[in-house]
Amino acid sequence: MRSAYMFSGMEALAIQDVCICLQIMQGISSTVEKEHSDWLMNISLSLTIQDIGVPEITLHGPPNIEEIYDMTKGFMVTKNLQIVSRNHKHGSFTDNCMTVHYVPIYSSVTASSRKTDMENSYDNDHVISLGDGSSHQQNNYCESLDSVNPEQVKKRQKTEAVLENEDISVAYICKLHNKAGTLILEKCVEHGVPAGPLLGELKKGNNVTLPNGKVVKSTDVVTPEEIGPVFIVVECPSEHFVDSLVNNKEFQAHQVTASSDENLAMLVVHFTPSDVMAHPKYQDWLLKFSGSCIHLVLNSSSPSLSSIAVHRVQHMLNILHPEIFSLLKQNSDVTSSVMNGIEHSVLAIPAESLMKFYLRPRKGLDRENVIQLDASSYVQEAYNSPGLEECVKELATKLNHFPNVNKQEGNEYPEVVFLGTGSSIPSKVRNVTSILVNISPQKSILLDCGEGTRGQILRYYGIEEGNSILRQISCIFVSHLHADHHLGLIEVLKARNLAFIQQGERNSPVDLLAPKQIIHWLQNYHSRYEPVLHLFRLVPNFLLTHNNGTLPKEVYQDLINRLNLQELSTVPVKHCKSAFGVTLTPVSGKKLVYSGDTMPCEGLIEAGLDCGLLIHEATMEDELEEEAKIKTHSTTSQAIKVGANMRADFTLLTHFSQRYAKVPLFNDNFHNTVGCAFDNMKVRPCDLPILPLLLPSLKCLFHEHYEEMQEKTAKRQRRNRAPQTP
Repeated sequence: MRSAYMFSGMEALAIQDVCICLQIMQGISSTVEKEHSDWLMNISLSLTIQDIGVPEITLHGPPNIEEIYDMTKGFMVTKNLQIVSRNHKHGSFTDNCMTVHYVPIYSSVTASSRKTDMENSYDNDHVISLGDGSSHQQNNYCESLDSVNPEQVKKRQKTEAVLENEDISVAYICKLHNKAGTLILEKCVEHGVPAGPLLGELKKGNNVTLPNGKVVKSTDVVTPEEIGPVFIVVECPSEHFVDSLVNNKEFQAHQVTASSDENLAMLVVHFTPSDVMAHPKYQDWLLKFSGSCIHLVLNSSSPSLSSIAVHRVQHMLNILHPEIFSLLKQNSDVTSSVMNGIEHSVLAIPAESLMKFYLRPRKGLDRENVIQLDASSYVQEAYNSPGLEECVKELATKLNHFPNVNKQEGNEYPEVVFLGTGSSIPSKVRNVTSILVNISPQKSILLDCGEGTRGQILRYYGIEEGNSILRQISCIFVSHLHADHHLGLIEVLKARNLAFIQQGERNSPVDLLAPKQIIHWLQNYHSRYEPVLHLFRLVPNFLLTHNNGTLPKEVYQDLINRLNLQELSTVPVKHCKSAFGVTLTPVSGKKLVYSGDTMPCEGLIEAGLDCGLLIHEATMEDELEEEAKIKTHSTTSQAIKVGANMRADFTLLTHFSQRYAKVPLFNDNFHNTVGCAFDNMKVRPCDLPILPLLLPSLKCLFHEHYEEMQEKTAKRQRRNRAPQTP
């Protein structure tokens, strides 16, 4: 059985963000260096692992890391996956491939100081600042954070007790097992060794005596044992950990002070942030490794093109309309920042997506499969689709005769950027749900925040503009607590805070509109791992219910003023407990309605009457109406009918099942006020009439996928019509 090891799983690995993986897996070990939101991705990855039938995952890292699974039981189910955890207190880990030695490194900041910082960051559980110097008691309109049941009190006490432990990061010293030599059959023949069990003994390293009394030594007929190489994985999260790292004597056995060359580290993988790597003490530590040691740098500054699939599809869609489907930023110009401050004498290399390093055989770095974009080939591939060239010409003709809507003033906002249009789990071309609504050039609202949302923002806007967008996100709406709608929240909150810090500005907490139950997850995370409660103001969705909201008038007015809105309300929808849609009306512009996940819902129709834009989930095709009903989702025709009953100016469909990864099945109900959303698609009010014109070109562009879906539908219809055998 082959083994696999994933070190420091980052958010959105499903679309290939930074990580290091060794081998392809049957059994899986996942290692975590530091307890923070970068490894929340391990949890969502667990769902994928479970789905493909892997029965067990071993999670290595600091003590109590397995508690994250207990904390997520309210919105994630991993009952078919056994989680085994290990930490440095269990001793070294050994399997059939290698031995992993845990090296804990500690922060110079004491646990008590860390806990005090947490408390100071959210020092009044019952008061929410309203941003104008005034405040309101939270328990007037929001569930008191201390009003929890006894079981939650016990959990809180447990996490507070855990905080008494030291702040810890874990490095890993890994040594592959020595590989036995191979028999040299020619030598065996020369020494007269007959076929049979004696050959096996020689291969095991044992000397044998032949029937004629001759002794044959194993070393005479077997190649020398291949010494297993050593590699190290380290994350030094901040300068507070540097002293513990550089003074730890366990690394010395694999630096220039090693007792023998076979113990020298062949590779050191650094997840350490670039600013910490530039620390003089860290640089001195690097110089203590041998000159032949490769230092592979993987951190948030590493260049990454994510995956070819994302860029290929975007280049193809860009043919249809360059503004609606603008090309993604490559973010490949950050290599200098990754290497900034690293001594030139150190063999440091910035990691790239799909770069390989061969430990055995010792071939070292291999860039053969590193992602490199070939825009011309993607465009040519698109034009190879039957009929596309004619469709594109016809589309261009229609657009040329189209009114100059793009030049109409006051028709550019709200601007909607789809960051994720798929359901359940990410695919190569559709991330899970997240929609950025730019109310104005300075103000944005995020509708749902599935995993990978931060990465999608940086992919679409680039790093500099992406950080600006993060700073201008003033509100995040979470429709319900299924993981694919909020698992990227903590990462976005942290990235937004960092964007303010890098700009030298004070962070203004984001308004978080969400089911009230989300506070238990966020509070547990805050208490157990790192401070996050100071990064948002929670307004439970039910307090904003359409025609029945209980948020105090002055608080509501202050909220919509902050968001540059005329109106804001939530709507209970038909999906799961505490599932909501939302309506929002900009100060200048028509109402925008977002359904979240739901079956057709009369309450949503009433709240959204005469809106300018309805963004409605359309998880399944019409033939799967019964399945959609069971799973409390909508079909495409149901979503379109909701838009008609709502008298929406335009209905834009999203949240497609991943079976429709490239394009959904269109039907006769699609008309000139209905469009289909794609990841990395930007639409303004003036662009909406263009979307229906794209449908013929989309069918041509993705004809193979579309025809395959049609055939599956036809087979399903034939199967359903077939007479049932008694």
